[in-house]
Amino acid sequence: MTEERKGFKRANAHMIFLPAEFVMAITHVMSKMEIGNYNAILLVICEGLKNLDLIDDPTYGLFKARYSRKLLDLVNRKRVDRANAGKEKPRCRWAAGSAMKCRRLATVTMKKGDRMVSSCPEHIEGFKKHGYEVLEET
Repeated sequence: MTEERKGFKRANAHMIFLPAEFVMAITHVMSKMEIGNYNAILLVICEGLKNLDLIDDPTYGLFKARYSRKLLDLVNRKRVDRANAGKEKPRCRWAAGSAMKCRRLATVTMKKGDRMVSSCPEHIEGFKKHGYEVLEET
């Protein structure tokens, strides 16, 4: 049984319809443990597999820790990550073809018209050949 979404087949994705009793039990797990919907479902599956001795202790420990993380902790962590996202050092934007991109730390800001790019020292000349001017070096 595979789920098809946007033309991709995923053998490990399953849409299931749960009886009302299961939904109530999973909702209870969500409330009691303060975890999200998907984590509650996966935690219940993990516990069931462990009780049936179908997974070993290290696997059980790994997934129990992963699916027991409190929802507010995950949300707050994402908020902190978003707040710090703008504080990253810029990376070089040079692209040699569509697949190869330089991601070294940028030390130069360059401009062409309204467009600004960051560059590492190796690619300054390449940007200059395409009409960019050096604005600032750090």
